[in-house]
Amino acid sequence: MRRRAAALAASLLAGLFMLLPPQTARAQDEAMRFFRIGTGSTAGTYFPIGGILANAVSNPPGSRPCEDGGACGVPGLVAVAVTTRGSVDNLRLLAAGQLDSALSQADVAVLAQTGRGAEIGAPLMPDLRAIASLYPESLHLVARNGSGISDIKDLVGKRVSLDRTGSGSLVDARLVLAAAGIPLDALRVENLDPEVAVDHLRDGSLDAFFFVGGYPAVSIGAAIEDGVAGLVPLSGALRDELVSRHPFFVEDVIPRDAYNLPAPVGTVSVRALWVVREGLNPDLVYGLTRALWSTPTRSLLDAGHAKGRLIRVETANLGVGVPLHEGAARFYREWQAAIDAAAAAEDADAATAPPAVGPTPDAAGREEQPDEAAPAAPLDDLGTAPVIDRAPAETAPGAPVPEQKPGTPAPAD
Repeated sequence: MRRRAAALAASLLAGLFMLLPPQTARAQDEAMRFFRIGTGSTAGTYFPIGGILANAVSNPPGSRPCEDGGACGVPGLVAVAVTTRGSVDNLRLLAAGQLDSALSQADVAVLAQTGRGAEIGAPLMPDLRAIASLYPESLHLVARNGSGISDIKDLVGKRVSLDRTGSGSLVDARLVLAAAGIPLDALRVENLDPEVAVDHLRDGSLDAFFFVGGYPAVSIGAAIEDGVAGLVPLSGALRDELVSRHPFFVEDVIPRDAYNLPAPVGTVSVRALWVVREGLNPDLVYGLTRALWSTPTRSLLDAGHAKGRLIRVETANLGVGVPLHEGAARFYREWQAAIDAAAAAEDADAATAPPAVGPTPDAAGREEQPDEAAPAAPLDDLGTAPVIDRAPAETAPGAPVPEQKPGTPAPAD
């Protein structure tokens, strides 16, 4: 039954690709278009993830067809990952037309989109829209070994970097300090790029710094491995206070194996979003979304970065907080329709299946035992059906499922 449902879904999904809008389905020889993705510091997670996304959605003129092992992105598109100061800077550049899309912390995006951007130095962006929620970004409080810092209260009087102006880390560092009851003037504050901050830890001119991003961050991992620094946990009470004050925070744990730590480190996290402006061509955004969840992209994400493995279609609208772009929402609605059709086919099979035949006695009068059943296939290539958010389609149309290749679905795991 599941195999038939999968086959039906594959057929339906193949139809989606036959019906791609003209802008994204035209021939390989269309004019080249550059597409800029704002990321962050080269020492953080946004830059490598942005590079993977740029690779995934690119399809330069003259590329081999996707089905022949060539580029599977948007025809004619050449995407580039642009290094920036981080989330707030990305939104400024996006608002000014200097970027075509950007990565941003969900909290920063929500404040900008709802008219509260001035609180964090971000622009007013009521037209900010999301393509997808990507992965959780964990807050790191990194302290120099020998600095005497084992709790956030120990930061008082110390030399502490809150990250660069324009970064999402700076926004969250201030929120964490406020929740801990530590005024900024109680610290010797610096605003350093994370990579520079690590260098200052190494030479003893800095005691600690904040960083919000996906683990592992290479420079932080090297400092921990070299015995220069460690991670300071946030207490359970502080985590509870942060989640209570700011719903975009969730409790999180940085596992031991993330940085070869002596123990897991309690912290908080926010979601990383891929965002654009509402005025971007819906057909283009549809194509970007389609390329993001393709099987070739799945392989790039799994191999390219530890956080890439957490970028899952099942969590595409988790913690987004801002409206989905029209093109992305359309893509997700079509995927959901295919999944619903596959589920209906499975239900129909179940209703018409013949009753199971019970065991029969053997020659000795004993009941024959049935062969050990193989585990049920999780909708074959479709993967297990995701939990669907039944919110209105224009804001969260439901979690989709990726494709196997143009026209067929990819596994969820």
